[in-house]
Amino acid sequence: MKHEDPDKPREPRRAKIIPFPAPPGAAAAPAPAPIVPEFPQDVMELLEDYEPEQIELVIEMISRLLQFSSTGAIDKVPMNLSDAERQARAQEAVADAYEAPDDEFAMAALMDALDFDPENVEALLMLVERLAGELPDSVGLYERVLRMAQEQLGPEVFRQQRGNFWAIHETRPYMRARHALARELLYESRPKEAAAHWEEMLELNPNDNQGVRYLLLSVYLTQNDQKGIERLYQGYPGDESFSAPFAWGRVLQRLLAGEQRRAEMALQKARHVNPYLEAYLNGTKRAPKKLPLFYTPHGADEAKIFAADYASAWKKHPEARKWLKARWIPS
Repeated sequence: MKHEDPDKPREPRRAKIIPFPAPPGAAAAPAPAPIVPEFPQDVMELLEDYEPEQIELVIEMISRLLQFSSTGAIDKVPMNLSDAERQARAQEAVADAYEAPDDEFAMAALMDALDFDPENVEALLMLVERLAGELPDSVGLYERVLRMAQEQLGPEVFRQQRGNFWAIHETRPYMRARHALARELLYESRPKEAAAHWEEMLELNPNDNQGVRYLLLSVYLTQNDQKGIERLYQGYPGDESFSAPFAWGRVLQRLLAGEQRRAEMALQKARHVNPYLEAYLNGTKRAPKKLPLFYTPHGADEAKIFAADYASAWKKHPEARKWLKARWIPS
């Protein structure tokens, strides 16, 4: 990182191999290929997805992730810096990774962050999110990151700031790590464990800046957990009038409770809140693979954001989905 000029774009990290200069007039010799360590076969196949100039970065990332997976720690690079300076530099590099214009810059910034501070929770979380799916026990990797984040906060923060998390900046890496773990558990078909994390997160931060209640509602609907559904609607009473997942979730909840007349009324309200989500829920349209980064209430982007999770919930209840499809009014 070039701290002397923060506005200048930083060069991506390169191979640490310095070739000899070519004789005058001779063509420059190609740089030696990076030495590839012995990785499991499925991890070796991962390298095929990257450009040649990115391979050394990816190898470094995999090596660190394997070390973290086996020992729960990453070796610290020797530097003549205080702990406070290392942590500050690491956080700067994390910010660079978030704002990176391309994948190579992001990987370079992430490796810089771990050079400065191998216990930076956000850098570790980004590392795990990039590569955990290529290694066994990805849930275990997320759990390691979460434990580290919890230990860094200390028990006093959980006692004194319960209900106020996220408002305190230092709690955000922990909340991000816990959210990522819950998503991974849901991906691994462990919805009850995922729901338990999201429930606790809402206790820590009832304001729910991360929007975990929307994912939690989809789990409750999938499992027809009427008590859990009612808790969420009571905890966030205004959401049903402006939030697509809560408005359409109410339709499914009414159907699962056998209240068809009230489901009809909820359907009309849901169409008013967001008319674009219905096509995904009744199976007319497939949920998009690429999601928008932002959305506004009532719009098509909001429908895309929640399409996959809520379409899955409706799909688990084929009679309800059939009921919805029978009332479909194509635009």
